[in-house]
Amino acid sequence: MNKIITTSIALAVASTTSFANGGSWLELDKDIASLSSTVNVAGGTEVGGLLRSSYEDGGTTGEFGFEDVMLHAGGSLEEFSWRISGDLNGTGFDLDDAHVVWSYNSNVSVAWGQFKLPMFRSSSIDQESMLFIDRSVLGATYDNYDMGVSISGTNSGLDWTLAAVNGNNSNLDLGGTPNDNGTPADPSDDFEDPDGNLDTDDDESLTMFAHVEYHMGNGANSSDGAMLAGDEMDATIGFSYMDEQDDGLDAVLGIDFAMTMGQFSLMVELADGDDDNVKSLGNAPNAFTFGYLFADNMEAAFRHEDRDDAADESRDTFGLNYYLHGHNAKWQINYIDDESEADEVIAIGLTVGASR
Repeated sequence: MNKIITTSIALAVASTTSFANGGSWLELDKDIASLSSTVNVAGGTEVGGLLRSSYEDGGTTGEFGFEDVMLHAGGSLEEFSWRISGDLNGTGFDLDDAHVVWSYNSNVSVAWGQFKLPMFRSSSIDQESMLFIDRSVLGATYDNYDMGVSISGTNSGLDWTLAAVNGNNSNLDLGGTPNDNGTPADPSDDFEDPDGNLDTDDDESLTMFAHVEYHMGNGANSSDGAMLAGDEMDATIGFSYMDEQDDGLDAVLGIDFAMTMGQFSLMVELADGDDDNVKSLGNAPNAFTFGYLFADNMEAAFRHEDRDDAADESRDTFGLNYYLHGHNAKWQINYIDDESEADEVIAIGLTVGASR
């Protein structure tokens, strides 16, 4: 109920401003889009926010809700830069980014703190830049933040990242990061075994991560789809390796490919966990996405996903985007046919703002 009231109030405020001036729905769209820019404050600090809300109808039920109510701030001091971001929810503030980046030189940098590993493009791309309202199954699975250190570099179209983070055994951020199954995290899980006894052995195991990607042409866009694409083919192919030490499970390998050419866009992603499941998914979940920008501000897209689980479940998503100011202010409508759900879902989403 609170979600419905909050969403209604936000839209009512914007529409009141527009119609009070004799405006129309088009002017309302422009009013909403004007809220999307970040703000520079004294001392070089930049602050901003992102609001993503939607209405979903799943056959017998319909509900308004928020995907993101995000605030962020960042700044720099000589060779150092910092970033803090998080989401507001009904109970408080979930911390996402909280890290410092040291630029050793123009090609190498070190990040220290809490950040997201670029396991897949679909998991690491900014929320407002997504082609659909929801991330892919793989993207959502690896859309999490962790404490650790990483070193990244770039040279002649080749980017790489090496990192060591706490992994699944630690939820020591503010409020805890949700567990893989979506249930709320309990920070005490980091210190107690199933019998309730103090247990510190698991916390000594770090997750080791490596990622490399190669850019062809100008590389893939910083956003999904063909909104910012050139006429020539631009593409990026990425490879990732993630292994949680001493957990008895095989490492997970990730491969993704993103390409744009004119009005067309394509993205493919695949995870391989060998004999062990990729988290709650199957051994080799994958996704294929195709998009077509058929007007200056309208784009259609289709995504097919295969969980590769025991039930052999897949999910198909059809999407249509109407861009007001690129990805920073847009309407989206999605039709989702998920074999793991009883009914198909129709979702209408509004994105306003920027995550950085």
